[in-house]
This record gives sequence, structure tokens and C-alpha cells, in this order.
Amino acid sequence: MDAVTREPYSRLDWYVIHTKPRQEDRAEASLRMLGLETLNPKLRRTVRSAMSTPLFPRYIFAQFRLEQMFRQVRWSRGVHRIVEFGGIPAIVDYATVQFIRSYLEEGNIVNMMPTFHRGDRVRIVEGPFRDFIGIFEKEMPDAERVMLLLSHVQFFAHLIVDKVQVQTIVTDSGAFNPKYD
Repeated sequence: MDAVTREPYSRLDWYVIHTKPRQEDRAEASLRMLGLETLNPKLRRTVRSAMSTPLFPRYIFAQFRLEQMFRQVRWSRGVHRIVEFGGIPAIVDYATVQFIRSYLEEGNIVNMMPTFHRGDRVRIVEGPFRDFIGIFEKEMPDAERVMLLLSHVQFFAHLIVDKVQVQTIVTDSGAFNPKYD
């Protein structure tokens, strides 16, 4: 390998690490023990749940000098391999890592709870009221449930459902009539 080819591998860069099945945390711990900075983003779908799942199952990110750390990283517990393209370890752009970090909350968690605004026209997508249309009124104190105003023919009713059962309806004009204030 000549000096031109080796130069990029002596820099401190981010790489994607392909982990063994369900060993993202083990691989991250092993790499941290080597003194490497890692990124192992997690996904939590509900506020109440303490459980989280990997945002990228079987993949984490690590920052290191490939020339110095290749063997240690490659043979760390939980690591399957360093992701390559055409036999060359793929460097992840720093901006990409920062973009992912911008969505993380404490504990490297990405919050996937939908956000609604008062007056949004919504559809219930699961549960006994599936396909009912309503208007978002407010988020309930537990932050996992919402109150909707359902209008069905000449009948109006408030309904409280799980937040994950609702999605916003977008019209071509972006407007919904009648207006709800």
C-alpha cells in the first residue's frame, strides 16, 4: 500500500460496524473498552416502555484510525465485520453522524411518537375505531394518548385513544373544512 492509498486510513474517521445478531450493546461496550467513541442509536416507540430497540439493527458506528485499530475492532466481542464497499472500509461522513445525533434524546434514544397540532384532521389507523376520521384536540397528560373530536353523520363525540393509533390526514390543498379553532 503506497502513501497515497494509506493516508485516509491514518485519519480519525467514523465507520459502520456490522454486529453479530442482537449484540449491538456488546459490540459497543467492547469498542468503548478500546477507548473508541461509538454511536448506538436506539428507538423507543412509547413513553411508558423502558424497552428500546436498535434504530439500525445489527449496525453501530465507531470512530477510530483504521490503520491502527482495524484488527482490534474487527475481532472485538459482538463485532461481525467493518462495513466495506468494494473491499474498502466505508468511511461515514461526520455530517451524517451529527445528523443522526441531532435526533437523539438522552440515552441515545430516538423518540418515534407522532406529533399533532390542535385542529389536525386525523385518521385512527388501528383498534376498534379503525378508519374513523376526527380532529385532534389535545394530548393527554400521560403523553401516550390523545383526545379526538369524532364527527360521524350528525353525532359528535370525544374519544381518547393511544397516540400510535392515529395519523394525520393531509389533503391536496392542505386545508380542512370546517375550521376547528
